Amino acid sequence: MKKILKKFGKIFITLKFRDYNILKQTALIIDNDCISKEHLNLVIENTRKSFSNTHIVLLTFNRRKKYISDEFRDIEIASPDERFWIKRYQIAIWMLKMRDRNFDFIILTSLDISPIIVAMFFTRAQVWLFNQWNQWWLLRQRTAGDLLKIPAALIWLIFIGTRNTIIFLYLLFSVGFFWLKRFFPFRRT
Repeated sequence: MKKILKKFGKIFITLKFRDYNILKQTALIIDNDCISKEHLNLVIENTRKSFSNTHIVLLTFNRRKKYISDEFRDIEIASPDERFWIKRYQIAIWMLKMRDRNFDFIILTSLDISPIIVAMFFTRAQVWLFNQWNQWWLLRQRTAGDLLKIPAALIWLIFIGTRNTIIFLYLLFSVGFFWLKRFFPFRRT
């Protein structure tokens, strides 16, 4: 039996050796000019520590470009076009233009809504928030399973919290039998 499972397993699964140094990830750090230079240094250093072997791209305004290029020589710096007429959305529009680079991680340094919307809905990257207390928070969209957990938890609290387990079990079975009858009607012969 073991040999059969091994042979069938080889059909579906293959192993391929990868050198760890070849695996390169890319991270986009968004700097909205809302944080200090010291905090930006913390973000870059913690990104290097947390995500090993990453190529870091920093999206920032032109006024910070010289400081960052002097401090960090190995970071690629991108800056939005300053001639754009809507100043508030320059970073978000530049993020839309950079979508073809396929970043693995997008690191936000502030809770500005326009970069969050672009990062969450228009890219496939993991979106991380690095706050001023040096904490990493993963931003993700809720799934259907997450949305179904909330009503189920409320029902559980209502019925089990009042120790009416018999009523809860009766309702659970009756709803289950209702759907069972609906999809699989019993036929009498």
